[in-house]
Amino acid sequence: MGDAIFAAIETYERRQDRPWGQGALDAGTGKHSLRWLAGVKACPRWTAITASTSMAAQAGGAVTRRRDDRLVVGNWKDPRLLEGERFDVVLADYLLGA
Repeated sequence: MGDAIFAAIETYERRQDRPWGQGALDAGTGKHSLRWLAGVKACPRWTAITASTSMAAQAGGAVTRRRDDRLVVGNWKDPRLLEGERFDVVLADYLLGA
C-alpha cells in the first residue's frame, strides 16, 4: 500500500525463521491497515479489533476473509477480549497513536 511502516514490517517478517508466526493482530483496525494485512498472503491468519460497529462494517467490507481470519468488535477495557489468545505480530499504529 506504499506505507513505510507496513513495508518495514513485511521486510522484517521475511527475515524471520517463522515469518508471521501463528498470525497477526491489528489492535485498532481501520480500512487502511486491514486492507494491507488481508493482502499479506504469508500471514497465516489475522484478527482485527475495532470498538466501532460502523468501522467493522466499512473495514470488513473492504477485504476478503479466509477461514481463520476474524474481525471483532470489542473494547480493550474488556479483560476477556481475546483472552488466552496469542499473536506473533501486533499492529497497533492507530491504537497507540489515538
